[in-house]
Amino acid sequence: MENNRERSRWIVNLIVLAIPATILLIPVDIMSLQSLVDLGFKGEILEKAGVDVSAVTRGVRDDVLALQIILSVARLLMLYSYYLVLDWKRKGAYLYLSVSVISALAYWYFMGNIIDEYSCFGLITGAELLTSSFSFIVPALLLFLILRIKKNGVSCWKLMD
Repeated sequence: MENNRERSRWIVNLIVLAIPATILLIPVDIMSLQSLVDLGFKGEILEKAGVDVSAVTRGVRDDVLALQIILSVARLLMLYSYYLVLDWKRKGAYLYLSVSVISALAYWYFMGNIIDEYSCFGLITGAELLTSSFSFIVPALLLFLILRIKKNGVSCWKLMD
């Protein structure tokens, strides 16, 4: 059966293109989350206005560190799941979906704590929480849709072990 399986080039290209993007997201996640500890540009404005933001940065630091570790491990597991998918393993797609859901839940929980710390200064509205959580789920759904692309009337999903 190994010789009968043929994947659409689109599927391979889309998955291969997702690999460098996932690798690049590791430092992006770390740096963007670190800006939450420093409060970014808004924190500078508050400090110039004489507001003591040290209590917020102390409270946020542990949640940010937890998120940085969780998201870095999640991105590495996503890379492994791409390898499994390219190796015709259906469990790679299930691993990707599981990691995406767990990452979204962790992000939801820890960002909720960060939003609570920030809320006293009015720095976060809460829209970031919803949109960022979806950024983990939507790629997983896209992977499943990509695997449904048919070649010779048969989807890649049906040919996977």
